[in-house]
Amino acid sequence: MKRLERFEDWARACMHVRCGFCREICPAYSQLKLDSYSAKGKMTILYHMLKGSLQPDEVVAERIFACTSCGLCDVACGYNISEAIHEMKTFLYDQAIPLPEGYMKISTKT
Repeated sequence: MKRLERFEDWARACMHVRCGFCREICPAYSQLKLDSYSAKGKMTILYHMLKGSLQPDEVVAERIFACTSCGLCDVACGYNISEAIHEMKTFLYDQAIPLPEGYMKISTKT
């Protein structure tokens, strides 16, 4: 969790600003229409993981790994959200949280 702590201020700011610019540009959100699939939603997940009110599990992994890593959230936002999401993916993998089945199919084909 230590590696994610440096993003706490970003996550807090994202939650409080509530602009949602990343939602309209996010491919995952445009398909699934749930806030937790947007970059803002992922930053909210990160914040609650850091505060201990949310434990990393398969549902969290599903939301985080739905990110296509396209970087469009960085275009919409002043924060480097894609870097935080990448670190969240690494953290979940390192914690041996089961990854989404679809992600595993894609990653084994490349």
